[in-house]
Amino acid sequence: MKNSTLTLLFCMLGLWAYAQASLTVLNPRQQWHTGQGSIEEATITLEPKGIYLDVSLYLNLSYAETDFNYEDSLEVTLDFTLPEEAAIYDSWLWIDEVIVKADILDRRTATNIYEDIVNRQQDPSILFKQGPGQYQLRVYPFTQDQRRKVKISYLLPANWTAEQVLADLPMEIIQASYIPLQELTLRVWAGAEWGQPRIPELPDAVFYPNNHPDLGTFREYILYWPEIRPGLTLALDAPLHEGLYVNHNDSLRMFQFVALPDQLVALPEAPPRRLLIYLDYKPDNASGFSKEDLLDGLQRELLAGLRSQDEFQLWATTNGEPAMLADGWVSGSADAILEAFENLSLSAFPNNGRLNDALFHALGQIDAQGQETPVLLISNSQNEGDPWYAEQLVNQLTRTAGFGLADFYFINYQNRNIEEWWDWWGPSGWSSNDFLYAELARLSGGTYRRAGQFRYKIRKALESADRLRGSVELHSTLEGGFCYNRFLLGGSTVNLPLSRPLYQVGRYQGFFPFRMEYITVVDGTPLAANRDVGPEYIHTIDTLAEEAWAANYLLSLENSNQGDATAQEIVESSIYYRVLSMHTAFLCLEPSLGGEPCIGCIDGSGGGDIPVFSTGDLAARNPLIRLNASPNPFVEQILIRAELLAGAAAAEYRFALFDEQGRLVHVFEPQALAPGREVTLQWDGAGLPAGVYFLIAEGPQGRTQLKLVKVGA
Repeated sequence: MKNSTLTLLFCMLGLWAYAQASLTVLNPRQQWHTGQGSIEEATITLEPKGIYLDVSLYLNLSYAETDFNYEDSLEVTLDFTLPEEAAIYDSWLWIDEVIVKADILDRRTATNIYEDIVNRQQDPSILFKQGPGQYQLRVYPFTQDQRRKVKISYLLPANWTAEQVLADLPMEIIQASYIPLQELTLRVWAGAEWGQPRIPELPDAVFYPNNHPDLGTFREYILYWPEIRPGLTLALDAPLHEGLYVNHNDSLRMFQFVALPDQLVALPEAPPRRLLIYLDYKPDNASGFSKEDLLDGLQRELLAGLRSQDEFQLWATTNGEPAMLADGWVSGSADAILEAFENLSLSAFPNNGRLNDALFHALGQIDAQGQETPVLLISNSQNEGDPWYAEQLVNQLTRTAGFGLADFYFINYQNRNIEEWWDWWGPSGWSSNDFLYAELARLSGGTYRRAGQFRYKIRKALESADRLRGSVELHSTLEGGFCYNRFLLGGSTVNLPLSRPLYQVGRYQGFFPFRMEYITVVDGTPLAANRDVGPEYIHTIDTLAEEAWAANYLLSLENSNQGDATAQEIVESSIYYRVLSMHTAFLCLEPSLGGEPCIGCIDGSGGGDIPVFSTGDLAARNPLIRLNASPNPFVEQILIRAELLAGAAAAEYRFALFDEQGRLVHVFEPQALAPGREVTLQWDGAGLPAGVYFLIAEGPQGRTQLKLVKVGA
C-alpha cells in the first residue's frame, strides 16, 4: 500500500456464498426452487482461551413461511464468514433427542458420502471451508414440521487493547434469518482475571450468574428484539502485565502471547491521515440491517481506529453527486467524532444511491488535493455486479485523473441475496460486486476482505491505511530452553502497522521465565524492548492450545504455493488436529450409516449432559476396554460384562444404549472400572422391537461399543 493521507470509501460487505451470511432452503431435486430459511432459537457460548475466544453457535433452523410443499424433503444451506484467522474445530447435528458429532474427512470423500445420503433421503450434515474465512454448512432433510438443531464451534482471535479484549459476536449469521429472531442467549465462561463480561453497544446489559450442572458457573444475558442487531461485541478485561499476556499448556508444551508495541517502546507520533468515507445503502439488500446500525458500527470503529491528528469527510451516495453528511473535515478526536455523528441527519442519507458516481467523485476529490489518498467505501450494492459492466467501469476509473493517487479499501455488508443473471452466466467465483471491488483494490494497492463481520472489516481497513508502518523482529524464547514452530497471526512481519497488537503461538522446550525480544526501525532509529515474564504472570490454557496452533499451521500451508505434497499435508494435519481446512469437511452421519454413540459431550446451550454420536473411525475407540454380552442375539434379558485390560488406569465409565437410528434407549448407572475387575450390567429389553442396538461405554481414556441384536420370541 502507498503511504498517504486517507480517503475512506467504505463498501460494506455483501452476503452471497462469499459475503456475510445467507440461509437458503432448497429442494435438492428442484434446485431452482429456493427460499430463505429462519433461525427459531439461538445460543452463543463464549470462553476466553488465551489470545482466542472459544465460540460455539447453537442454531435451531426451520423453513417456516416459505412456499414449499408439506411433503418436500428439503436441504438448508448456511453460508457465512469468519475472520480469516479464525478456525472451526467442531460441528454437531441433532437427530431426534441425541447429537451427532462430526467426523472430519478429506473433502472429496465427505462430499460423496453426503450426496449419496441426500439421494437416499437420510440424515447428514456437512461443513466446508470455501475459501479464506468463507464457510458453508448444509443440512438434510427438512420437512414442514421439522426443526434441525446444529452447533458450530470455532476459535476467534480477539482484538486486544490496553484496557479490554473485544470479540465480534456472529450477529450477521443471526440476521440471515427470514423470521427475525426474538430471543438470543449469550453465555460466558471466564475466570476472575477477565472481569465481568459486557456488551459495549448495550451499556444497560447485565450478565447474571448461572450454573450448568456439568460445565460449572457462567454468566448469562438474554437479548430480546430489537437488541438483536448487527455490530455487537463482547468485552472482557485485558489481563496484561507490562504490555504482555502469556499463557501455556504444560503437557502439550505450547504457548501463546500478545504484545502491545506502544507499551513496549516509545513509538513516534503517526503521520496524520485524511479519510473520505462514502456510505451506500440499498434496503432490498439489507436483512435486519438499518442505516442506524451502519452508522453506529462506523462511529465505534472510528473512535477506536483514528487519532486526534487524523481527519475525515463523511459522504453518502445519492442519485447524483454524493451528499456530505458532516460539515467539512472532521477531526479524529473522540469529541469531534461524537459531535459529527450526533448532528448527522438521516434525511441527507437517501436509499439506493449510485455507487459509480461515488467512485468518480472520490477521484475528483483526490485529484483536487493532489496527494496520495487511500479510499474506503461502505456499501451493500450489487448493482455493479455484472462482470462485463464492472470491467468497463474499472477501465474508466483507471483512466480518470486521481486514480494514481488513490488506494481503494472496500467493505461490503450486503446480507440479503438477490440472484442476477450474471450469477449463473458470469465468470465463476464472483458474485455481488466482488469483481469490481477486488479489481479496484488490486489495481490501486488497497484491500477487499470478503470474510468477517462488517465492523471487523472496517477495523482492518483503518489498520491497513495506517501510515506508521515498518518491519518488526519478534523473537520468543525461554530462559531455560527455547521456542520453535512459531506463527504470528496475520503472517507477515514486513510493512505492518507498528501500533497493531502482535499475536504469536508456538511450541517450547525447557523452563520459564518466558523471554520476548521486540525490534523495529522507524526513520532509521532502532526501537527495541526485552521482556522477561516469570511463571507467576504466565497463565494456563487447556488442550485447545493445540487446535489454535494447528489453525495457524494450516493457514500458513493454505497461503503457500500448493503442490500435491502440500495439499496432502493439509489434509493429514487437518484430520489429525480436527481443524477444518479448504481440503477437508466435517460430516455428521446418523448411527445406521456409521455414527457411533459417544457419551460425555455436553450441550452448552442446555442444562445438562446429553449423549453424543461421533462418526469417528475405529482408531478413536478405546482398545483397553473389553465388553461382552450374553446371550447375543437375545430375546428379552441380556447380561453385559465390562472390564479394563492391563495398562488402563482405574476410572469411572458411563454406559448407554442406543437403537440403530441413534435414539437413546437407556442410560445405566456409572460404573467404576479397574484392570482385572469385571463389572456386570443387566438389561431387560422386553417391550422393545427386534433389531440392532448399540451399547456404548465411555470414560476419560476413550470409548468403545458393542453391537447387540434383539430377536423375536
